[in-house]
Amino acid sequence: MTLRTPLSWQRRSRGFSLVEILVGVAIGMVGMLVIFRTVATWDTHTRSTASGGDAQTAGSLAMFNFERDVKQAGLGFMGIGAIVPPGPGLPAPNAPTSLGCSVAFNDTTTGRVLPFNMVPIEITVGALGAPDTVNVLYGNSAFFVTRETFDLSTASSKTLARNNNAFKTGDLAIVAKDTVCQLVQVTAYPDGKTIAHSAGNYVNFYYGPAASAAARYNDLAGPAFATGGDIYNLGPRPRRNTWQVNPLRAVLTSAEFFQGDPAVEVAEGVINLKAQYGLDTNGDRVVDLWTNTLPLPTTPAVWAQVMAVRVGMLVRSRQFEKSADQSASGAAQGVTTVNPTWAGSTDPSLNGGFLMTNVNGSPDSYGPNDADPNNWRFYRYRVYEKEILLRNVMWGTSPGSINILGMSGS
Repeated sequence: MTLRTPLSWQRRSRGFSLVEILVGVAIGMVGMLVIFRTVATWDTHTRSTASGGDAQTAGSLAMFNFERDVKQAGLGFMGIGAIVPPGPGLPAPNAPTSLGCSVAFNDTTTGRVLPFNMVPIEITVGALGAPDTVNVLYGNSAFFVTRETFDLSTASSKTLARNNNAFKTGDLAIVAKDTVCQLVQVTAYPDGKTIAHSAGNYVNFYYGPAASAAARYNDLAGPAFATGGDIYNLGPRPRRNTWQVNPLRAVLTSAEFFQGDPAVEVAEGVINLKAQYGLDTNGDRVVDLWTNTLPLPTTPAVWAQVMAVRVGMLVRSRQFEKSADQSASGAAQGVTTVNPTWAGSTDPSLNGGFLMTNVNGSPDSYGPNDADPNNWRFYRYRVYEKEILLRNVMWGTSPGSINILGMSGS
């Protein structure tokens, strides 16, 4: 007998029908669409997370370096030094009478003649919420001295009231009498009390007998005071760092004044820096006024009230983002809808103190629904703020500090 395959089995063995193929293709296309959509969403979240992490790292790095620098402000001229009398007691010392004076500066190597103020920290307020500039001044002497007095003075030497063990050749010092101040470089100490700051070559104490160099910061005719004055030792490599924001590159920079080196980029993504003085106006060693406007510290007595600095840094991520919640009209919205603020935001006309500009640094010219890469609203922001105590100011001018001669304290 001849066996025949049933008709239903013959039909099934012929393959898929066109309808079945189209259905399979449609299912595959839907699956691929879902996969690509998932990958795109994952990539967007990954970029947001990565850019947010970069902003956090940049802000932490910027604040760490800024705080470390500010904490050293005043070293070399805000301490007690020779004004401490002998004996077990220690009266509350006064601030240096020359605090705040304009220091004459002459760099014979570069030809720069740029005076600077003898203050621990100086804030230049940016107009209309623009970034502030902060100058930080401190010395680095390895010897325990800040302020000495001199009795006799010539244009190239000063005779101290006591021995000069803390001054070494190569040190930079500020000679001062009230509002007259000048930076000099120690070139010799011919006897136990006299230090010289003459022009010409000298042997640097810090680099050995073979390191003979010209005195870089000495005038041919230095300051001479008939009635004596004060001298502040800043050490061989003092710092006067200028902290500011480069708005075009969105980076925080630091430039050192004495050597005249180019500014160093400390952290990227920083678009604004705001700072305020913390003043102790009643002498209780507690900050009771935060300000960057009047009354600004302009006299030695008021400068001595500056106990701390409050700073706010605004950091922007690099990722362009649209909000998941669109407006009622369906137009795109940025992820940042209001201006970022910090503790020092006191001017309501600036919506929190930070002046927000386009990403390219130009004035803000976009609305909340303009999805343009230059629109600041389509980026995420982090605000870093800190209240930084000026420890050298507190140590140098507070009552009950360590008695240098008697080594007693409270």
